[in-house]
Amino acid sequence: MTTREHDAPRRARAVRTALACLLVLPVGTLGMHAAGAEEAAPKTESVSSPSADLEAIELAEQTTENLPLVTNGEVEGSDIVWESTDPELVSGTDPGHVAPEIGMDDPYAGGGVVTRPEYGAGDAEVTLTATATLDGATASREFEVTVAEQSRSVPDAGYAAAYFRADDDERIYSAATTENDFFTFEEVNDGRPVVDNAEDTTGHRDPYILRSHEGDRYYMIATDLCIGCGTGWDEAQSEGSLKVNVWESTDLVTWERTNGDGNGGIEVNQPEAGMTWAAEAYWDDDLQSYVLFFASRLYDDAEHTTGDLHARMFAVLTRDFVTFTSPPQSWQDTGYGRIDSTVQKIGDHYYRFTKNEDGGEADGLERGKDIFLERSTVLTAPTTASDWDADPNTGWQLVDTAMTTPVTGNAGEGPQIAELNQGDPNNTADDDGYVFLVDNYGAGGYRAFVTSGAEIAASERDHRLSQQDGWEPRTDGLPESPRHGSFVSASQQVLDAMHGWREVEAVGSQTALTASGRTVTAEVAADDDGEVAGEVTFSGDGWSETVALSDGEASAQVPASVQEVVARYEGYRDGLVEPSRSTALEIDSPATVDVDTATRCVAGQVVLAVTAGNADDETVTAAVSTPLGERTELTLRPGASSTATFSSRRSEIPAGEVTVDVDGAETTASYSSASCG
Repeated sequence: MTTREHDAPRRARAVRTALACLLVLPVGTLGMHAAGAEEAAPKTESVSSPSADLEAIELAEQTTENLPLVTNGEVEGSDIVWESTDPELVSGTDPGHVAPEIGMDDPYAGGGVVTRPEYGAGDAEVTLTATATLDGATASREFEVTVAEQSRSVPDAGYAAAYFRADDDERIYSAATTENDFFTFEEVNDGRPVVDNAEDTTGHRDPYILRSHEGDRYYMIATDLCIGCGTGWDEAQSEGSLKVNVWESTDLVTWERTNGDGNGGIEVNQPEAGMTWAAEAYWDDDLQSYVLFFASRLYDDAEHTTGDLHARMFAVLTRDFVTFTSPPQSWQDTGYGRIDSTVQKIGDHYYRFTKNEDGGEADGLERGKDIFLERSTVLTAPTTASDWDADPNTGWQLVDTAMTTPVTGNAGEGPQIAELNQGDPNNTADDDGYVFLVDNYGAGGYRAFVTSGAEIAASERDHRLSQQDGWEPRTDGLPESPRHGSFVSASQQVLDAMHGWREVEAVGSQTALTASGRTVTAEVAADDDGEVAGEVTFSGDGWSETVALSDGEASAQVPASVQEVVARYEGYRDGLVEPSRSTALEIDSPATVDVDTATRCVAGQVVLAVTAGNADDETVTAAVSTPLGERTELTLRPGASSTATFSSRRSEIPAGEVTVDVDGAETTASYSSASCG
């Protein structure tokens, strides 16, 4: 898990180039006359310009996510190609992009893929140039974007949950574990809702929390529906909202709408849709985007007069949870009701848990109002039938059905799957544990089943996950009365913030100082075992030197005059780790080295000999530097001397100086000019 300070999204400064627009002019002009009126001045047909498409583009000024570098203009439909001043930082449009045979296509044609600098390296700047072409006319526009460095990586230490409580309490509540144990949840924020629900229908249901692909923020998505406000279920599915509510947070305490505070939901559905239910999102490795999917009925027209009104699943793509592709693509349409999909990738396969919304057996699904499981290697592959024999490389293969009602005795919906943290006592010995949860919406909310990735992956018609030993529900340690929600891992910093319902506080650090000869090394460790970045300042006896950390370490050479050193870690700009100071460390006095020089002639060329003597009682290694060359490892045994020779390859040399370095302590000696003429 990683965290970083959150800045509200800003829009990139657009630097306009000379718009080099080559407009296609009309052959003639059109005029009109009115009776009794003077002849009107000739009017010119409006001319489409690619610049309108460029003006409509908005990019974040700073990004932690891939960028939505559109390839089709939203105003005039121009073809848009992007170039990057640093393709290793942000990719431009791929001219060789080919749409996949199965699943959704990348609407950005390989462009906008961001590779963030490492944590501690600082942010990086890039200029992106969009060139739009329309009917032979072209225009260009530049965008300056800052790519944020990666955030601090921290081990997960527990779990958080979000949920609503009932049809008459459609607000979002949160809970967090008190330990790194999935079954130790306690409600937070004194049991109060965690986000305002004054917009749109004023109801928030089915909250889903997704950790960003980079791991440094969370997105929360909720259904815009208020049954408790008097909306009937028929109306909720025929005239329901076309919006989803989306927030983001770095601490699971402070939530901000991705489309700006004070706004309501974001419209992602089509006018013909009857509702937009239980939206979730999952990262697609191939598309380098998030796939947002939701349930909806679909009418034949925007007036909702006729249609085949079974619930089905649709999907759209997003990279920033502000802009979404349109129109939604059919993801699951078997002619029978499907809602509430959730996804987990294990190995090369995506595993999809979905509710059969029909009242009974449907399309091979053996029980209505219960959960079934499918798998595929292509997240966005469309499904038109429930099929045990489907090829998971081209579609979705059914691998389990009727998963919960036979053991819970209740109908189930809102399935969730959570990967267990390392160190969780419920995990497997090889850290392959998962918790599957189902909302028994008529009987108190979530039930949990502990399983493993291997068991999920092994599920098939004759060896179903839900028919294995140990497939038993648990309710202990879960939040009180949790209805359709989500569960996600979190760091100790975030968990502490949730339990105190406050901002994230810096964790402590420890700085340890060691020496090898005159080389000192500081090792900085955070109390939560997470990454550290920043600088260490070494000081002592009037000397100081500041060195950047690399993998938690920094080293410096101590001058011969310094006998005691301390190291202070200064913290980092994100304020997530507190500064710390080492204890003082005495540095051994440098070895006493005597240096003599001599020159001699060999085959008419001057050779310089440097002899270093060790007067101490320990072996040391010396580095000899001369104008004629260097030798980095000259071993000097106690009470002995060693000689290094350097050929000038010339018949004469001027006077000069040599330096012998032992553990940072330097001794110099001069030599006279010499000639072999």
